[in-house]
Amino acid sequence: MFFFGSVADKKGVRTTLIWAFLLLLAGRIVWSSAPLVFPQTGLWSGMHLMTMAGILLVVIGYGLYQPAAYAGVRQFTNPKTAPMGYAMLYALMNLGGWLPTFFTFVRERVGITGAFWVYTGLTVLGLLSTWLILTPRVEREAIARAERERKEQEAA
Repeated sequence: MFFFGSVADKKGVRTTLIWAFLLLLAGRIVWSSAPLVFPQTGLWSGMHLMTMAGILLVVIGYGLYQPAAYAGVRQFTNPKTAPMGYAMLYALMNLGGWLPTFFTFVRERVGITGAFWVYTGLTVLGLLSTWLILTPRVEREAIARAERERKEQEAA
């Protein structure tokens, strides 16, 4: 986040979120496919190095994602709605960390590699949802509406 915090301000929330999800997806694909490409395990094995490369891509993607999510709340809300916007962001991020605790049955049914592929599929859903819901028009209109509301509240 330290290195990518300003990207959303420069490139826009939608673009940054899509790039973040693409990096997250690429990392999860690399990470999930490592056992298939390199079946031998062990420190510094091919699987280990490929998994680390996948994790690095996920970390970079998340480094783009989190500041973009905060920038989105900042850009799409006004002073009256911002507290609820940030509360929802915090709640959803905590929910995202808590829900996988209930995915034990996935790991038990398909193994750890299968569970990694389930998370890869969920990342695809996140990417598609962002791309389809947060269109350029929706982003422009939300920013314009929030700016208009900010000016109205300042004038009142």
